[in-house]
Parts: sequence; C-alpha cells; structure tokens
Amino acid sequence: MKRYDIKPSHIKKVENTNKENQDKQRDKLLERMRAKEKNRSKSEGSKGSSDSIKKDTKKILDQSKQDEIVRLNNQISKLKRELNNCKKETAIERKKCRIAKSNLKELEKASSERMNDVLKEADDIRK
Repeated sequence: MKRYDIKPSHIKKVENTNKENQDKQRDKLLERMRAKEKNRSKSEGSKGSSDSIKKDTKKILDQSKQDEIVRLNNQISKLKRELNNCKKETAIERKKCRIAKSNLKELEKASSERMNDVLKEADDIRK
C-alpha cells in the first residue's frame, strides 16, 4: 500500500459517522416523501378520478396567450413608470406655484407699502 492510501483511525471514525448521519438523513427524507405521496394519493382518491383533476389543475397556456400576458405586463410596467414621472412633475409644478404665490404676496405687500409712502409724500406736499 502507498502511504497516502492509509488513513488514520480517527479520520476513518469521523468519515464513518458522517456517512451514518447522511444515511439517516436520507432515510428520514425518503420517509417524509413517501408520507407526502401517500397523503396526496389519499386526497386525490377521495375527490374523484385523479386524471380529470390533473387535467383541470394543470391547464397549460399556449404560447400566444403567454406572449399576450408578457406584452400586457410590459405595458403595465411602462404605464406605471409614466405615472410616477407625472407625479414627480406635478410635485415640482406645485412647488413652483407655491413659491410664485409667496413671491406675489411679498410683491403685493411691498407695492402697497410703497403706495402708502407715495400717498404720504403727496399729502405732505399738498400741505
């Protein structure tokens, strides 16, 4: 035997325990799968013929319907993007409108003050 073919005993023990654990896990998984299959067959048997149920539940869309669905989904996402862009634009316009209104109020206030000053000066000149 070659030197690298010989494994120490502790490595052999670890490998054996790992293999045993994997076998146990595989057995548990197989048992669960068998139980699920058994439950499925029971529920299908109680409902009626399994062939008709399978045909009803597995309706396959033909390619044209799938293409139509994809096209409609793309159109929906495009419209959603457009809607979001419009919402952003309206928010910007509303902000501009608020700023313009506040500027207009300030200008009206300044012009009314200026008008009052001019009227006072005119009264002073008349006197």
